[in-house]
Amino acid sequence: MRRSLFSSPDDAIIRTIIGEAGNQGPQGMAGVANVINNRAMMNTKQFGGSDPTNVVFAPKQFSVWNNTSNGAARYALKVSPNDPVYQAAAKEWMAVKNGSSPDPTGGATHYLNEHVTRGMRGGSLPGWATKLASVNSTRIGDHHFMGQVPQQIRNDYAMRRGGGNSQTQLAQNNRGYDELKGDGQRPSAITDDAARPY
Repeated sequence: MRRSLFSSPDDAIIRTIIGEAGNQGPQGMAGVANVINNRAMMNTKQFGGSDPTNVVFAPKQFSVWNNTSNGAARYALKVSPNDPVYQAAAKEWMAVKNGSSPDPTGGATHYLNEHVTRGMRGGSLPGWATKLASVNSTRIGDHHFMGQVPQQIRNDYAMRRGGGNSQTQLAQNNRGYDELKGDGQRPSAITDDAARPY
C-alpha cells in the first residue's frame, strides 16, 4: 500500500477502519480502531511497531489492503472525508487516539469475520483464532474480536498517555469494555441497527 494515497497518517487509519468495518456501525468501527491502537501498544515488529500508521501498513495484517482491487479497498480509498461513514470512522479513531472512549474489545489484538473466513477456508478457521479466542472473546456485529494486550502493557500505556501515576489517573485512562455494561461483565455481542452496507 502506497502511503501517498492518503492525505495524512490519520486518514490512512480512518480509511482502514472504513475498509474493515465501514458497514458495522460506530461500535464495530470502534472495535477495529481499538485493535489498531492495541497493536501499536504491543509495539511488535509483526504488528508494525508502536506507530498506529505503521500498524495499518504492516503486511498481511488488515485484509482491506491485502488486495487493493477488492471492493472494500476501492470504497475505502474513494470515500469522501465529508461522507457520514468517513466522519463516523474519524470520530471513533479520534476517541480511541485521545483515550476518551472505552475499548469494547477488552484489549483485543485480532479479529475476523467468521462467516467470510470459513467461506475462504473451506469451513475452517485459522489456528490462531481458536487459540486467541480462549484468552479473550468479544463479538461486535459481524466481527469476532480476540486476543488481549497484557494488562501491564495496558497500564504502562495508560500511565504514559495520562501523564500521571495515581491509581485514579490509571483507572481513568485505562477504561475498558466493562464500562459498556456497567456490571463488570464483557458483552457477549454488540450490534448496531444503523450498520450501513458498503
